[in-house]
Amino acid sequence: MLLALTNNGKRRAREVNSQSSDSSFLSVLLENGPSSIEEVATDLHVPKSTVIKNARRLSKAGLIRREE
Repeated sequence: MLLALTNNGKRRAREVNSQSSDSSFLSVLLENGPSSIEEVATDLHVPKSTVIKNARRLSKAGLIRREE
């Protein structure tokens, strides 16, 4: 499964300049394109469980989508 930004997510990633976990997560996807949970976890130096939790929340907010 890959995680990818929606158009709203791309816009938010470009607008946000903070060090929040959301902005870091969105920035990784903006820079690298669709990425696996493992790739995002490695890039952010966080556990996969943290990426999964954030991915669910950002997906519900319409900022990312899951691709098979």
